[in-house]
Amino acid sequence: MDQKQIMKQVLDFNQRAFNNTFTALSTLQDETESFLTRFMEKSNFITPEGKRIVQQFTDAYRKGRNDFKALADENYRKAHEYFVPADKKQ
Repeated sequence: MDQKQIMKQVLDFNQRAFNNTFTALSTLQDETESFLTRFMEKSNFITPEGKRIVQQFTDAYRKGRNDFKALADENYRKAHEYFVPADKKQ
C-alpha cells in the first residue's frame, strides 16, 4: 500500500474522531448554556448586568468554537489535498 494512501486513511480517521468529539463537546456546551439561561431567568439575585456579562461570555465562546471548527476544517481540507494524487485532482 502506498504511503500517501496510508496517510490519507489516518487523516480520514483523525478527522472523523475530531468531528465526533467536537460535536459531543458542542452539544455539552449548548446544553450547559441552556441550563444556565433557564437558571438565570428564574433566579432573583442575578442582576441584569450579570445576565448581560454571562450572555457576552456565551457569545464569545460560541464564536471561538465556530472559528476553531472552521480553521480545523480548512486545515483538514488542505491536508486532504496534499494526499490526493495529482491525477485525481484533474
